[in-house]
Amino acid sequence: MIRYLIEIMAFQLGFLIIYDLLLKKETFFQWNRAYLIGAFSLAMVLPSISLPVFRSTVTPDALLYPHFLIQLDEVALGPTSEASHDTFPWAYLIPITGSVLALIWFVVKLTKIRRLRRQGLLRKHVDHYQIQLPDSETAFSFFKNVFLGDRLTGSQKASILKHELVHVRQWHSLDLLFFELMRVMFWFNPLVYIYQKKTSELHEYLADTGSGVPKKEQYQLLLSETFGTRDISFINPFYKKSLLKKRIDMLRKEPSGQLNKFKYLWLLPFLMGVLLYTSCEEDGILEENGKQDVTLSDEQLIATIENDIKGLDLNGLQVYMGTHDIYRKMGTIDQLTKEDYFLFAMTSKRHMELLMERYSDVKKRQLPLPTTQRYLSYMSRQKAFKSLDKNLDVSIERRFDLVAMESNVVDGGGAAKTFSVINTADLTGQEVRAFNAEIEALKSLDKGSSLVLTDGKTSYTISKRD
Repeated sequence: MIRYLIEIMAFQLGFLIIYDLLLKKETFFQWNRAYLIGAFSLAMVLPSISLPVFRSTVTPDALLYPHFLIQLDEVALGPTSEASHDTFPWAYLIPITGSVLALIWFVVKLTKIRRLRRQGLLRKHVDHYQIQLPDSETAFSFFKNVFLGDRLTGSQKASILKHELVHVRQWHSLDLLFFELMRVMFWFNPLVYIYQKKTSELHEYLADTGSGVPKKEQYQLLLSETFGTRDISFINPFYKKSLLKKRIDMLRKEPSGQLNKFKYLWLLPFLMGVLLYTSCEEDGILEENGKQDVTLSDEQLIATIENDIKGLDLNGLQVYMGTHDIYRKMGTIDQLTKEDYFLFAMTSKRHMELLMERYSDVKKRQLPLPTTQRYLSYMSRQKAFKSLDKNLDVSIERRFDLVAMESNVVDGGGAAKTFSVINTADLTGQEVRAFNAEIEALKSLDKGSSLVLTDGKTSYTISKRD
């Protein structure tokens, strides 16, 4: 989740830099409005997009965390303490609390608008509602509601109403409400506030240019500094001091030439780079020395290995297997290259087939061929075992056929007990002691009982088999 949020913010920042450098000074206000909303939304889905045309070879660092079945009597545990209950995922408390507070503040601001609507004199028109606020100089709009203070003069009201009706007709409040909801969900992302502010600026430029009010009259209204507003982030106030100079500058600016629209094409290289990044997949694996281990396809590797061992009988194959270090490495948490993994899988398969031919009491079964996907799963398992060794101080002694990869979805049924932690990649001392206590308790349970260690994303299952 953290990586996903970082990618979202990185993409949003990239889109924002393009906007600030190339687009914000242009008078294509509707285009820029669509750009800001579209870029912000697109950045939230880009991390999950993977296009085959952009795929390339990368390291397996970004592999999905798998869910493992580990034989209980192969895990040596350290000292234990008294058993404890499942721990609460405190890491989620801060973002949830922030979102709740942001939601409360959002509701408070909606309540302020509703209260103003009730206090004012409501007049219904064909395409809007005009609310006259008593003893006020306020001027703003929210969806079809246009709020005007009764202290404004008749000429001021007429000009401001034309301005605010542009906001109403073009549904500017919908844009700001979208960003307000994003502030509730992603209150910790500073870019949400920046996007909302820039979108609000564009709304004012659109209303200034689309109201039909003469520029001289608009200058006078903006410079009078007599209009009040409310501190509400998702309304369209007529007067806002921070926007005064920018609005005057835009009113004085000559319309941008049509050729300047080609500036939007600069978005394409950035978008292509993002898609290249998000579409990378593990078609190959980088070895420890950094060289790519993708020189041969699965079929070529299998054919090469079969050619090397096809003339060996059972005894010869056993001698052949005994001369390779890969068979000793498979009992450790070391990582094999793709070629060594295929060699181990193919020779083991051939060895079992010869045993089934020689001995009638050996159960006949069809063994699968190795594939790149199986190798990726193997690499993922090795990574997880290293994580367990590092964080739980356990020593894992295992054989290749005693480790089974399963789905990352934890099945809460049966005899499985869930032990929740903040982060399976970085357990606290208290979590390690409590988890070891749960393991000790598992030893006394029936065969098939299991304990799930999870942080909501990464899950390990330790199951008692014997």
